[in-house]
Amino acid sequence: MLPNFICPGAARSATTALYYLLIQHPQVFLPSLKETRFFTQDYDKGSSWYEEKYFSGVSRETAVGDISPVYLVDERCPERIHSTLGPDIKLIFMLRDPIERAHSHYSMLRNHEFEDLPFEEAIALDEEARVAKSLKRYEHEYGFQYLKESRYSLGIERYLKYFNREQIKYVLFEDFTADTETQLAGIVEFLGVPGSFDFDFDVYKNPTGGANNSKMNQVFYNNPLAKKARDLVQMKTGWKTQSMLKKVKTALLKGRGAKAPSLNEDLQRRLYADFEDEFTRLETLLDRDLSLWRKYELEGTR
Repeated sequence: MLPNFICPGAARSATTALYYLLIQHPQVFLPSLKETRFFTQDYDKGSSWYEEKYFSGVSRETAVGDISPVYLVDERCPERIHSTLGPDIKLIFMLRDPIERAHSHYSMLRNHEFEDLPFEEAIALDEEARVAKSLKRYEHEYGFQYLKESRYSLGIERYLKYFNREQIKYVLFEDFTADTETQLAGIVEFLGVPGSFDFDFDVYKNPTGGANNSKMNQVFYNNPLAKKARDLVQMKTGWKTQSMLKKVKTALLKGRGAKAPSLNEDLQRRLYADFEDEFTRLETLLDRDLSLWRKYELEGTR
């Protein structure tokens, strides 16, 4: 069975926490590997390959899903998803304050020692340079697109060309982290999963900050064999083991790494001002007030 719901991101917006919560439910099936990225990197292998590799274990689950944040930024994905999975699938967008998301994305790569530029210089790189940097590191073009990945409206509008609004649920990171239980209940209801379930909320969440140990970074993130081993472990173990191992990994990586500097207030003001039009577009798309993202609105710096 192929997925009947997709979560296309956004990255750094609690998609990992959502994965480790939903995978617990006996009526929800998710692949052992959180991000299949089929619709970006393996689409040419065909839907039969996709189904066999990631969903051969589906039995009687109500909701079958794929949580891959890159699907929001890759412009090919909406049409591919529509063509492969049909017009009736459900979509969940996890969205976070765009500037905080961008800086969190940058901080993660800085802590992994993938990024060595100051934030202001990193976001000032031209498109060609960012793409080249991403291709070298990730073999796709989206890894260092900090601000581009935060312009959610472009991706959402692409999906609305293929899917009805009734099939889409928007969840704000700020709401999800403030009251995870209530937000998760709404997501489960949206997916049509019956009954109640006692979730274990003490599961792995991606770390939000802090420096990483440089030597351990080389082992976990800069070694191709280590990456293949991590993916294999994820494919072969259950969510409880994965969550525990990820917590251990995070603890091991804490140390004397290159901590990402905080975002200075002047740059914050300029970025929020640049995103004002984006906030307005998103309010229309989501049919929701987004004042919580307009950090400097009351100070007349819109």
